[in-house]
Amino acid sequence: MTLILKKLTSINDFHSQDWNELNSHDNPFLSFEFFAALENSGSVSKETGWEVAHLAWFDEQGLLQAVLPHYYKTHSYGEYMFDWAWAEGITRAGIGYYPKAVAAIPFTPVSGQRLLISAQLEQKNPKIRHELVSQLFSSVQEASRLDTSLSDKQVSNLQCLFLEEKEVEGWKIAGAMIRRGYQFSWYNNDYQSFDDFLGKLRSSPRKKIRRERRNLMEQGVSFKHFEGCEIDDDLWSFFISCYQQTYLKRSGHLGYLNQQFFEQIRLTMSEKLLIICAYQNDKPLATSLFIKGKDILYGRYWGALELIDGLHFDCCYYQAIDYCIDHEIGCLQPGTQGDYKRRRGFIPEYVYGAYYFCDVNLRHPIQEYLDEETEQLKQQFANWTVTSPYK
Repeated sequence: MTLILKKLTSINDFHSQDWNELNSHDNPFLSFEFFAALENSGSVSKETGWEVAHLAWFDEQGLLQAVLPHYYKTHSYGEYMFDWAWAEGITRAGIGYYPKAVAAIPFTPVSGQRLLISAQLEQKNPKIRHELVSQLFSSVQEASRLDTSLSDKQVSNLQCLFLEEKEVEGWKIAGAMIRRGYQFSWYNNDYQSFDDFLGKLRSSPRKKIRRERRNLMEQGVSFKHFEGCEIDDDLWSFFISCYQQTYLKRSGHLGYLNQQFFEQIRLTMSEKLLIICAYQNDKPLATSLFIKGKDILYGRYWGALELIDGLHFDCCYYQAIDYCIDHEIGCLQPGTQGDYKRRRGFIPEYVYGAYYFCDVNLRHPIQEYLDEETEQLKQQFANWTVTSPYK
C-alpha cells in the first residue's frame, strides 16, 4: 500500500470519526474532541508556542491510515519530560535548539500510543510503525520543503513524548534515542473498600493516611463526587476558579489551559468527566478534575481556595481511590512524579520518550547523558523496591 504523508495545521482538517477510529485504545486524551478543545480554545497555537503541524498518512483512495499529533515548538513548557538542560547547553555552544518538533499531547503527561495506525494496516505490515518513523527522520534530516514532507522549516530535533512501552522498539529501530522517566500509578487489586487497601500497607503509611483523613473530618471537611450531567454551571465555574487561582499563586499565571478549553470539554466529553469537590462546613473549598479512560481514572487538574494540611492528598488521591474501588476501575494515574505518592501506595513505573537529533555531533553526548540518567533511575527503582509501603 502506498501512503501519502501530509502535514495538516488544524485538528479541524480531519473528520472526527476518521481520527477516533485510529484511537483504538479509546484514550480520552488522544480523542478528536480533546485535541479540538486544545486548539479551538487557543490554548494550543503558534502564539502559545505550540504550532500545530499534525502528520497524517493517507492511502491512494484518500482514507486516513495513520496520524501523529505533532507541533513545532519554540520553548519546552508543558511537556513534562523536560530538556531544559540540553537546550541551555546546546545554545551556549552556539548551536540553535529551537524550533524543535514534538509529537505529544500538549500539557498532558499521560502515556499511550502516539503514532496512531489503522489496525488493518498494522496487521498487514507489522513493520509499518518503524517504517513510518524512519520516513519522519529522513524528512527532518533533509528539511525538505515539499508539501508532503514533515517540515516546511528546519528543526534541530524531533521528540516523541510519553509513548507507550510497546511503541519504543519501533522508534529505536528507526534510529531514535530512548529516554526513561517515571510516574506513579495505583492499582486496584480487587479491593472491597478503602480499609481493605490500607490493610495491604505497612503500619507507618497506613497510620499516616488514616491520620490525614481523620484530621480533615475533624475540621469539618467532607467530599462529594459529581459525574457528567451532575456537574452544573456553578460547580464547573468553581472548579475553573480553583484551577486558575492555584496556578496564579504557584506560577504567576492562570494556567496553560483557558476557560474556553474547559467549557468545550464539558460540552464534548461530559461522560468522561468526574469532579471531586471538598467542602468545609458545607462551603466549597477545593476541587479536582478526573477524566475516565478504559479501566483507568486519570487525575488531571486540581485547585483550592484555601490550603488545609492533607487536603490535596484526599481530594486528589484518597477520594479517587474510593471511587475506583466503588466502580471497579483497575488503575488510577494521578500525574507526574512526586515520591509522596509512592509512600501512599502508588507504584513507580517507567515512562518513555524518543529523540532524534539532526546534528550527528550532538547524538553521542546526548546518548551519554541518557545512559547516565537511565542508570541513576534504575538505582532509584531498586531503592524504591526496598522501601515499598506495601507489606
